Parts: sequence; structure tokens; C-alpha cells
Amino acid sequence: MKIARILFKPKWQDKDATVRLAAVAAEQDPELLAALPELTRSDSDARVRIAALKRLGDYERWRERSTGDTDADVRRTARATYIALLCSDSASNPPLRRRISELETLSPAEIETVATTAKDRELRVAALAMAPRPALLAERAIADPDPALRLAALERITDAATLERIAERARKTDKAVSRLARERLEAVRIGSGDAGAIAAKARLLCERIEAMLRDPRAAISRDSVEQQWAALGANVPAELQTRFAGAVALLAQLVLGKAQPPESAVIVAIAAIAPMEAEPHLTEVDDSQTQTDSAAADAAAASVAEALASRARFDAALVTASEESRREREQRQASLRHAAEELIPRYAEALDKGDTASAHAVRNEIADICSRLGATPPAVERSLAPLHARYAELKRWQHWSNQRRRRELCDEIEALTETVAHPDAVATRVREARDEWQRLDAAETGEGAAETSGLARRFYSACQRALKPAPMLRAAARRRKDRRFNSWGVMVAGAFARDFIR
Repeated sequence: MKIARILFKPKWQDKDATVRLAAVAAEQDPELLAALPELTRSDSDARVRIAALKRLGDYERWRERSTGDTDADVRRTARATYIALLCSDSASNPPLRRRISELETLSPAEIETVATTAKDRELRVAALAMAPRPALLAERAIADPDPALRLAALERITDAATLERIAERARKTDKAVSRLARERLEAVRIGSGDAGAIAAKARLLCERIEAMLRDPRAAISRDSVEQQWAALGANVPAELQTRFAGAVALLAQLVLGKAQPPESAVIVAIAAIAPMEAEPHLTEVDDSQTQTDSAAADAAAASVAEALASRARFDAALVTASEESRREREQRQASLRHAAEELIPRYAEALDKGDTASAHAVRNEIADICSRLGATPPAVERSLAPLHARYAELKRWQHWSNQRRRRELCDEIEALTETVAHPDAVATRVREARDEWQRLDAAETGEGAAETSGLARRFYSACQRALKPAPMLRAAARRRKDRRFNSWGVMVAGAFARDFIR
């Protein structure tokens, strides 16, 4: 059997790539199965490497080959399979936290793929947070299977036309999304100064406050209505302002018990006029009663007039305060936008230099400013989109380069266990290798802490094995030194004895 092995190589080692391909795809030779990981990297034929990758079905192998293979077709196939595995819920996948961290290395198109097809909700959430394209957000606000994620995507949409389309499309499929889209559409139009939207909202608020006049026990919050009215600003039509102020003043009088609601007042007036119409010959009335009623009517009119004037002064002060708050908010947002725009050249400069750590720090600063703004300004977003793509590509190449150097460090430390170098030299080399490993981690992540991986475990295990014989080697060196010292002492004593005898 051994002679046959020597004379006839197995098919997976044949010179013909087609024969190797068939063997790698189907044979069950134990040696072949053990050699599959190496074949994914070393076989000269791209088809054989892909067949070995498919046979293994390993997440890490697909991920590594997606950037490390020399053939573009292999990289493309490996990349597509890696993204599919990343989005799947396979039990052999890495932990969710690890997969979320890998989103930083994906291109914008790949991030959108994860946001739309990932099985894990948290993975979709993380990918959607990194996907700024409004069309994708609109599609996720309607089609995502998770209700909370649909609402989160909708919260990031600020375009009126998009909100209107979402509200219409979700009208029969998701009432919550449709309602929130219409509310946000109304807020966007009011915020942009749309006179029609402001008038419609003001009319609705007037109707609500008048409903409270008809039924004080109605389930409507007066404070909420007044806050919404104040948010409309000073662009409300004058007739609606007068209507709202009068209704609020009458409601205040009603609450204090000093006036009757309008309908009750009408009923009392009709009740007072009805006897006069029924008996026209009774034209004489008590003068004293007439004077009392007239005085009461004047007092009520004066009270209502004072309430209306007070409410008008309050509304004016509220409008002034709201305008001042709006100006301060706009100034603060303008300052933040200016700060973000100033960071963009630094971001581009760091990317041009290939400095991943600096680019990572600047990117975090820009993300912090955008989070404080609530949404990335469109101009800043257009400038950042190509820079983010370059950053992701730089991180991929940095990671690939660092992985090569990490493997070299592992090989160097493992070779130390086979040498007979001095223990101090071994300890010094291990310390230098550890320092270089940490620098690689810092350059790749910008934080100084790399993810726990098989390569890291291999490196630190090799360091421990290299340092383990050091105490024994030092002890042996001390024993050799002691023996040399003792031999020298004997020689000196013999020389003195010979001189003395002479």
C-alpha cells in the first residue's frame, strides 16, 4: 500500500486541475479532508480552491479568502458567501457581538444587504444605524418584520414626500407606522412654514378646546393642546388666534366657576326671551331686577375681556420665548454643522496617509456631533459617504496586513522553543513580540484591544511555551558557571602548592 502511495499520488494531488477538482468535491480520503484548509490557500487552480472552501463550509475561511485570495473571482465568490453566512442564523457562526463588530469592514452596499436580509434583529439594527440612504430607510419602515425596527427607521426620515408615500403604503398593513408617518409629515410641514398645514393644525386645536367647553370632562389635556398651539408659532391666521384665545378664556372662566359655557348661556337667554314671546302684553318688568341683570352682564363681559387680554399677553410672551429658543437652537445646530464640516478635511487627510487610528478617532468625533444634531446634515452626509467607503476599505487592508504580520510573529515565537538561545534573549524577544502585537491591535481598531481569536490564542500560547524552559536554563547556566569557578579555584590552589614545595 505504501509503495502504491509512493508510485501513484492520490487524485487530489494530480497535476490535472480537473481531476483535483472532482476529487476535492467528492472524495472522502482522510488525508484529503485534513488537507482541505491548506488547499483553500495553496492550490494553483481557483476552481479547486473554491471547491475546498465549499467542502469546508467554514465561516472564517470564507471571510479570510474574501480579501486574501489572489484571484478576483475567488474573492468575489468568497465575499458573497461570507455576507450570506453573516446574515444567516447558523449555529456555527461566531457570536452576534463579533458579527456586529465586523460591520465596520463592510462596504455601504454590503451593509444594506445585512440590514435587509440578516436573520438576527440586533444585527439588522446595527446595520440600519450605519445605512444613511433614505430609500433604504423607507423600505425598512414598511417591510422589516420587527415593528420596533420599522418605527426606528421611520424616525430617521425627514423628507415630506417620502413620509407621505410611507403613510399611504402602510395605511392597510401597519396602522402604527401610517399614523406616525402622518404625524411626522405634519410636523415637517409645520416646521417648514407651510401655511396650509399650520392653519389645519390650528383649526383642529380650536375644535379640541371648544370640545372641552361643551364637555369639561372630555378626555383631552388642556396643557397638551396649549403646548401644541405654542409650537405653531406666530404664523397662525389672525381669526384662528382670536377663536382659540376666546375659547381658552371662556374655559378658564368655566373652570373657576365664574361663567357658564356658551351653550348654557344660550339656553338661559332663550329661556328669558321665551315668556316675552308667549305673552306680548306683559311688557312691564321690575326695574330693580333689570338693573341687577344689567350689572351682572357688565361684570361678566369685563371679566371675559380681562381674561382675553391676559391670555393675549401670555401668548405674546410665549411666542417671544419660543422664537428665542428657536434662534438659540438654530445657532447651536449651525455651530455643530460647522464643526462637522471642519473635521471632514482631517478625516480625508488621515485616510490619504493610511493612518487607521487617526481616521477612526476623527470618524468617532464626527459621529458624536451628528448624534447631537439628531441627523446628519445632507451636505455633510454627501461628503462623508465616499470617505466612509475609503475608511472601510482601509480597515480591510489594514486587517489583512496585520493578520500576515501576526502569523509571522507566531512563527517566530514558536521557533524560539526549538533554539538553545539564552533565557534572557528569549524573554527579550517575547516581550518585543508582545509589544508589536499590541501596536498592531491599536493600529487596527484605534482602541488598543483586539478581538479574541484563534490567532491571538496561538500567539500567547507560544509565548508561554517559549518562556517556560527559561528558569531551568538559567539554573543550568548557574551550575556551569559554578563548575568553571570551582575548576579555576583548584588550578590556582595547585599552582600555589607547587610554588610552596619548590
